[in-house]
Amino acid sequence: MRRGTMILLCFWVISSGGWAEAGPYSAATADPTNPHDPPIAGFVDGQVNPIFVGWATGCVNYRPAPGVATQWKTPQKVLGPVTGSLGHVASLGDLNATQIAAYLADPVNNQGPGSITLTFDAPICNGSGADFAVFENGFMDPDGTIHAEFGYVEVSSDGARFARFPSVSLTDSSLGGEDTVDPTDIYNLIGKHTNNGGPCWGTPFDLDDLLDDSLVTTGAVDLDAIGYVRIVDIPGSGDFLDRAGRPIYDSWVTAGSGGVDPEAVGVLHAVPEPAGLALLLAGAMGVLVARGRRPAEPRKKKRGVVEKIENNHVSQLCHREYSMLTRIFAVLLCVGFVVAATSAEALVVHEGYDATMLYSASAGSTISGLDSRDGKLYFGEYTEIKSLDLSTLNAAVLGSVSGTIGCSFVAVKPDDGTVYVAHGNTYDPPCPYQTGYLDSTGVYCHQRDLEGVYDAAVNSAGELYLVANPDGDDPDFKGDGARIYEYDWSDGSVREVANVGGSTGGLAFDADDNLYYSSYDSDSVIRFEAADVAAGDLVADDATVAVDWDGPGFLAFDDAGDLFVGYYDPDTGSHVGLFDVETGIKLADVTDGGGKLVWANKTLYTFDTDWGTYTSTLYAIQSVPEPGAIILLGTLALGWGVLGGRRRA
Repeated sequence: MRRGTMILLCFWVISSGGWAEAGPYSAATADPTNPHDPPIAGFVDGQVNPIFVGWATGCVNYRPAPGVATQWKTPQKVLGPVTGSLGHVASLGDLNATQIAAYLADPVNNQGPGSITLTFDAPICNGSGADFAVFENGFMDPDGTIHAEFGYVEVSSDGARFARFPSVSLTDSSLGGEDTVDPTDIYNLIGKHTNNGGPCWGTPFDLDDLLDDSLVTTGAVDLDAIGYVRIVDIPGSGDFLDRAGRPIYDSWVTAGSGGVDPEAVGVLHAVPEPAGLALLLAGAMGVLVARGRRPAEPRKKKRGVVEKIENNHVSQLCHREYSMLTRIFAVLLCVGFVVAATSAEALVVHEGYDATMLYSASAGSTISGLDSRDGKLYFGEYTEIKSLDLSTLNAAVLGSVSGTIGCSFVAVKPDDGTVYVAHGNTYDPPCPYQTGYLDSTGVYCHQRDLEGVYDAAVNSAGELYLVANPDGDDPDFKGDGARIYEYDWSDGSVREVANVGGSTGGLAFDADDNLYYSSYDSDSVIRFEAADVAAGDLVADDATVAVDWDGPGFLAFDDAGDLFVGYYDPDTGSHVGLFDVETGIKLADVTDGGGKLVWANKTLYTFDTDWGTYTSTLYAIQSVPEPGAIILLGTLALGWGVLGGRRRA
């Protein structure tokens, strides 16, 4: 719908010989006739604007830049309907000149601009006009200019690949922290519209603007199934550019609540719920049936309709009074197929396996950590620690922990059933975690602080091992990459076993107590021999590569000694495969999706998270006989029955 914007802009620039004093885009407040980006009101007659069909409901990643004050670091404030309140925002932070230079020189080892990624109950789809609007707490001066802190907006279908909206910034010189921007010079950046305790206006975004994006044309991003919106702060120094390569200037440098401050994301076009479509389809069919009950020749008329449909001559139906209703039914049916394709279960089970859903977490909560003991599963659900009785499927709350990002591991002490956990307090680097246990009354007892805890495993002797990537400021640790530690159940003290370096990965022991570790950085699963693990002081180079596979994560052994490996493919997402650790050969594809893996009772247990709704589901996965084996068993049984019958005769 706005695909000609860039062409028109280039023509305007060339013909005018430079930037005009006012640009072609919308003002900071009401501008209903602007042809490009008229802002959308947050409120109508004192109520939230009914034009919005949904709002952001989950946050899967919040990474503010350094220096944001505590009161501005609550990402939950961006969820739900717009409020128009000054304080109802989450700041992404700003970068000063030194930080910008460091990031641009080495973006791997230096933090860049802050960002936040939001999810929705129903995916956003590409409709007519704007498809969603973002509200930011912009301040407007009496002259119509705005104290602006801008941000890029990006969308994704899978949470991994994001298409960035093409933006325009015509501001031609740098600004100070208190200077203002002419909003008519800005397009497709949030922060240009006012929303601060008075007039409340959101910046519209039309998915049509992404039709030519390479991620869209290759199918990596589906504009009719947008489950994620990411906002990235733009430090307004001019080092960050718009779509045409022009510098973006805003009020810079800012502090405290610095950087862009998103307040809400409102959805204008969403994929219909399958239940609603089913109701519409049922209603359409009901009307068709009711209209079809006519006194004259009902059988002949029905036969005529069927014959025409079977011969693909729908346009020549003899009952013309059905034509409009038939078209409606056809549209609904097509939409129904689209929704069925986009809202299928995230966990796909491959041939040879069957999955049973055991438990679904409450809306807005995700499961993390998983262990099994005595016929129960133990897991974290946000900040609650729960058990699930596998015989009754009844869940019980055992206790809770503090923090905002739940548990990284849950481990049950083999000899007495005490539940140990590691839980996080914040996403802010260096991602501090605490470890401890629940006492007999469910009260959490803290044992130690340890940063970057990822996974844990227990060997046959009942000893707990964990992997973490602690900060170098902690005198107990070296802080130069991931380490594997033996953890003392009694007091939380640790003994370093192996220096694996790089990012943290999954842990698992085999039946002989050899320790396996998934190295995401080297795309392999490595093995430390049991005797070497007991001695400690290992490095990754001392290990044997058991599985050479890209993106490995969580691990679990089955009774035959084969290894389930969760892995991530950037093109197709998360998967679980079964591998022979002696040969490294992949034996089977098990699932698409999955999280932490636990093997017990000849069953693989895992959970899968739908990041569109921010909820998790626990599954039991079992192998099933091959069809040929079933036929063979049936043949044998039939033969046995025939022989038995002959004997009785």
